[in-house]
Amino acid sequence: MIQFQESTLEGWKYAFNHIDETIELILQKYNTQNKSKEALLYEAGILKELACVKGVEFGTIENSRVQEIANIYRLLGLTNETNDALKSLVYRPITFMDELKKIFTVEVFFLFIAFVVLTFLLSQYKQYILKQQNIDLEGLVDEKTKELQLINEHLEERIQERTQELELAIRAKSDFLANMSHEIRTPLNGIIGFVDILQKKENNSEKKEKLSIIKESSYLLLTIINDILDFSKIEKGKMDIEHIELDLHHIFKHIVELFFDKADENKIEIVLNIDKNLPKRTLGDSTRLKQIFSNLISNAIKFSYKESQIVVNLKYLEDTNKLYCEIIDSGIGISVDKVDTIFKSFEQADNSVNRVYGGTGLGLSISKALVESMGGEIGLHSTLSLGSTFYFTIPLFEVENREEIVEDVVAIHSQEKELKGCVLIVEDNKTNQMLLGMLLDDFNLQYDISNDGIEAVEAVKNKSYDLILMDENMPNMNGIVATQIIRETQSSETLPIIAVTANALNGDRERFLKNGMNEYISKPIDVDILQDVLYKYLGREK
Repeated sequence: MIQFQESTLEGWKYAFNHIDETIELILQKYNTQNKSKEALLYEAGILKELACVKGVEFGTIENSRVQEIANIYRLLGLTNETNDALKSLVYRPITFMDELKKIFTVEVFFLFIAFVVLTFLLSQYKQYILKQQNIDLEGLVDEKTKELQLINEHLEERIQERTQELELAIRAKSDFLANMSHEIRTPLNGIIGFVDILQKKENNSEKKEKLSIIKESSYLLLTIINDILDFSKIEKGKMDIEHIELDLHHIFKHIVELFFDKADENKIEIVLNIDKNLPKRTLGDSTRLKQIFSNLISNAIKFSYKESQIVVNLKYLEDTNKLYCEIIDSGIGISVDKVDTIFKSFEQADNSVNRVYGGTGLGLSISKALVESMGGEIGLHSTLSLGSTFYFTIPLFEVENREEIVEDVVAIHSQEKELKGCVLIVEDNKTNQMLLGMLLDDFNLQYDISNDGIEAVEAVKNKSYDLILMDENMPNMNGIVATQIIRETQSSETLPIIAVTANALNGDRERFLKNGMNEYISKPIDVDILQDVLYKYLGREK
């Protein structure tokens, strides 16, 4: 049978490969239906296309196809044979490929079983390894966690130590500022106070003007000292700016006059040009304005050549309602690379400037902070060896001229009330004792003097007083402790206690009032403020 199959297949292969020869044979011997050569060529093409399918072994007959044909024949009633009869119709010997497929199927089965088993074993091994790793990892995590805890504890300790050090430094700085403020203000209080007394009693206009210059210079020195002592506040931009009525023309003229003598020493001429349109009376901070202007003129004199000229121009910028002030000198100038740093704290043009001219390098940085606090701008133009032009602008808040309604405060008080009573001065500084005594003499008031808090407490026990002027920093017992003891027997209504102290830092006033004092007056004493306080508590109707 196999030989028959192979012979048949070879015959078909030969026929398909020699179609023309096969057709000639059919036409000569087997053309029972009298088909033409063209018809046989057409059939040959169709048969070859059906028999020779790419990827299918030549001569292959699919059982399913034969069965489908048989089913169609049964439906048409052309046969009654079952599918079993077809087995004898199609011969399909067992080939090498059939045996190979059987073997491959068995091997695949066993390989699948082996794969499943191997996969299970690998999963178990992986779980074992992960478990061991987790054990090691947990130990490592615990170890690292402990290390981190130790590091955090160490960092917390360092942070606490640094915080404590910082708090101590801040406290030390505050104590230093408070002590320096007190120590510097105390002698200035005497200078300003006695100059004020002499000025009021002086009839000679020239001497009176000189005393005025001394007084203004003292106040200017006081302002500069305050800003240096409280420089941290300037750095933080927390500068308090007043808005009180002031005379711009008077301020600038007076400041320029203050520097005439200093300029004359080097034969330097100061020329002041004031715009006629500049408002005379505005709202602003007179003290801060004087400090800025004075610092710029002082620098101009310091860095100008001998026998040169300084020009001060004051202009009114009507379109922006601002004051423009420029100070022009023909001095040493500033190099281009230093212009951007000149307004920084402790900065000067170079080290040689400090050696030759001195200075702290704070003046311009303070001036910049003050100008910007007023809502203005400050800058400069400079050429090395040829001179500099420093300028600043600040907004102006013009007010109506109220000179006709301004009256002497003393005159108002003297017309309505008179001062009566006995005052206790509690002050350890002899100069300040003398000054306060002279001021109270001018107001026709009686007074006693105590040198510290202990003497003040004893004085109140032995005598009735109408008002106490209490210093704070005193030996033996300070003013706050003395006030607290006095308040045990004397209320603030029956015995007013006024703090008169050189402690003038932020929060001092609130601290004194909280501890039982009625009012607070800072040194150097402003006589007008003292007068208002005295009339408030000792004024009697005439």
